Amino acid sequence: MRITAAPSRRSAAASSSCTVSSMPIHTLATLAALAALMVTSLVIAPVQAADDPLGNLFATLMNAGGTPGVGDGSCKHQCPSGAAPLPKQGHKPTSNGCGPASLPIRAEDMKFPFTPCCDEHDYCYHTCNSVRDTCDSDFGKCLSQVCDRVDNDQDRTACDASKDFFLFSTSGFGCSSFLASQQDACTCPGGERGIGDQSASSGRRARGSSRSSGLGSGSGSSKASRADTLERQASQETDPTKKNRLLRQARALRKEIDGEL
Repeated sequence: MRITAAPSRRSAAASSSCTVSSMPIHTLATLAALAALMVTSLVIAPVQAADDPLGNLFATLMNAGGTPGVGDGSCKHQCPSGAAPLPKQGHKPTSNGCGPASLPIRAEDMKFPFTPCCDEHDYCYHTCNSVRDTCDSDFGKCLSQVCDRVDNDQDRTACDASKDFFLFSTSGFGCSSFLASQQDACTCPGGERGIGDQSASSGRRARGSSRSSGLGSGSGSSKASRADTLERQASQETDPTKKNRLLRQARALRKEIDGEL
C-alpha cells in the first residue's frame, strides 16, 4: 500500500513540500487524526530511533497534505486522444505491502494481518484500466474481514481504528499514486502518454512504482498472453460489471505467474 506524496499543482512555483503554517485547518486535523490512528496499526514494541515508521510516515503525510484533490471524487486515467488505454506488453503488477512507497510497513510490525489486503490493492491499482473506486471498495471489504476475525473487544476496536486509517489515507491521498500506477501499466495508441483526470476532489493511498519485465516461456508465457487478452477486452468493455470481472480474472492469472517464478 502506498501513500505517494505528490507535488502541489496550485502554481508553477508551488513547493512539493508543505509547512504547517500554510496548511488549511481541515488538513491539519486530518493529518493529526491519521497519525493517532496509525499508532494502533503497529505492534506495541520499542523501535530504534533510526527506525521510526510512525514518525517517518507522519512526515510523509505532512508532505502529502498540501496536495490538491484530497477527498472524494473522480480519478481517471485516459489517453489524450480519448482512445481507451491498452495494457502495456510485459507489464507485471507488483506490490510493496502496506505503507508509503518510500516507507513500507513490514508485516511483522503490523498488529493486524492487513498485508495481503494491501498487496491485492496494489495489484488492482497496477492493472491497466482498473477502476479506482472498485479497487478501494474491495480493499475495504478485505480489511473488514480481517477485523471480523478479531474476538477480543479491545483488539477489535484497535483493528477497526487501523482499518479506518488505511481507508481514509487511501481515499484522501491515493489519486496521484493510482494515476502513476495506471501510466506504468497502460499504453496509449500512437505512443501517447496517458493523462490523469482529477476532478475537484480526488485522492488515494500511496503505492510505489511497478516493474515491467518480460515473462518466460511455457505455462507462464501462456498465462501472460491470456492475461493480456483479458486486459485488452476489459479496455473495450463498457459494462462496469463485466469490465471488473475481466480485470479480476487477469489479476488472478498474474498472481499465478508470480507463484511460478
